[in-house]
Amino acid sequence: MEFERPDWSEFWSLRLSNQIAILDYIDLLEKRIVELGAEVEQLETENNKQQEIKRLTALWCMGEIEN
Repeated sequence: MEFERPDWSEFWSLRLSNQIAILDYIDLLEKRIVELGAEVEQLETENNKQQEIKRLTALWCMGEIEN
């Protein structure tokens, strides 16, 4: 598959206010990605804790560990 080079003349013909709005939107998206990354990290940590609790519970049920 071959891609064509984008026509930047359309981009440069945009009004300055539109360009600023586009840059603001990109900044907003970048911030949201960082927020979601932090949320994913927190959820992974919680999931790891839950998995460890399940593992320890299973070991306790089998009598391999005491209270």
